[in-house]
Amino acid sequence: MKKGLIGAILAAFVLVFASGAMATDVDFTQSGTIEFKITGTSAEGACSGLFGAGDVLVDLHFVATCGSWELNVSPELDIGGGAMAECDAYITYHGSMFDFTMYPTGVDFALYDIAGSADDGDEVNIPSNPGIKVVFPLEMATITFVVNNQCGQEAYCNSVYDCYCDCYGYYYGECDCDPYCYADWKDSDSVIFNFGGSIDFALDPMTFGIMFNSNADKSDNWYGNAFGAKASFAMDPLTFIVEYGSWTPDNTGYYCYGDPCYYGCELVEYEDDDMCAGTGYYVEMDYDAGDMGSFVFSYNYADTCLNTGGWDYGDPFSKLYFEYSYPLSECVNLVFDVTNTNDGFGGDAVTDYEAVVSCSF
Repeated sequence: MKKGLIGAILAAFVLVFASGAMATDVDFTQSGTIEFKITGTSAEGACSGLFGAGDVLVDLHFVATCGSWELNVSPELDIGGGAMAECDAYITYHGSMFDFTMYPTGVDFALYDIAGSADDGDEVNIPSNPGIKVVFPLEMATITFVVNNQCGQEAYCNSVYDCYCDCYGYYYGECDCDPYCYADWKDSDSVIFNFGGSIDFALDPMTFGIMFNSNADKSDNWYGNAFGAKASFAMDPLTFIVEYGSWTPDNTGYYCYGDPCYYGCELVEYEDDDMCAGTGYYVEMDYDAGDMGSFVFSYNYADTCLNTGGWDYGDPFSKLYFEYSYPLSECVNLVFDVTNTNDGFGGDAVTDYEAVVSCSF
């Protein structure tokens, strides 16, 4: 409760401190991408040589400035998918020493590009919730802090009656399946905070950065703490990027025992010694050959524990990606890409490839 009060006071202070009426300047721009693909894969039982559905996206950018304030609403419309892909919306106050941004639709703080198979292949991250970001731009470094909050989760015993057998039918022998209970999650009346921070140094032509995030959502795949480091080197026509990350899960586990029909179920909390911390890295090289096109090569690796979200089984995850893009005109590119992925769960590595006509405006 004290943390929530402090956050409210901080936000109110910034609003009052920055108040000053000035004329509003509104800027509207639009951009988009249209793609047509031919796809292929080495996955067993999957078709190759199909005409594929590429991105058909329209990005709208509404930016209003009023003195030191910036208001931004930028929806991305997915025409091919028939829905809104995402919508970036925020309110920023640009101070003399910091930028203070409020995100009503949600803010997260991913661990660079560090990812495996867990959580559908998404990066190690905190849940996206409404929150704030504070950025301090210094002469040779940039310091960033992010915090959001949500209702906490608590474990409880849920019940399952197999074959739709309720307790009445179980008592009188009208079904063959035994009811059982299991640990599940529900919202609690407490507020939890997820946060992250980073510091980035720019020493042309190199940049260095370190970051962390802390995920307090017990029901989330990335519940725990993460730390990462990143370095890049950019000197035309080459760019190199190297990233490293580690994630330590919270090893608190829950299980239920008992009979939901006779004695009820009891929740038991324990420390799961089978959970383990994981590490991963990401490497990328870009080469811009001018009129001859551009090349991208990247390699993503996650050890067993990161790949499974904290469990020491299976094999490490790896993904190798290569892309060549050739400009057909100022706004049209012909792109060839190949991806080789080993998900670490015992199957053969899968190679996917695409030929894409990509148009941007």
